Amino acid sequence: MSISVDTALISGEVRGVVEAKTKVELLSRCRVYGDIKTPLLVVYSGAFFEGYCEMSRFRQTPSNQVAIEIEG
Repeated sequence: MSISVDTALISGEVRGVVEAKTKVELLSRCRVYGDIKTPLLVVYSGAFFEGYCEMSRFRQTPSNQVAIEIEG
């Protein structure tokens, strides 16, 4: 499975590649088995992610911004 969107908010189970132009949010009970390609990844406490994340090809983040946010 391959998902290509502007923004992805994941709360269930996904198996495959997730590609988002703006950001991917992994909500607290989600399970992602596969790769993520996005400029911004938000991971909430309790989320499960097994795979690779590619961020460098999508957007260069200025040094004063956070590219990965971890919510607790």
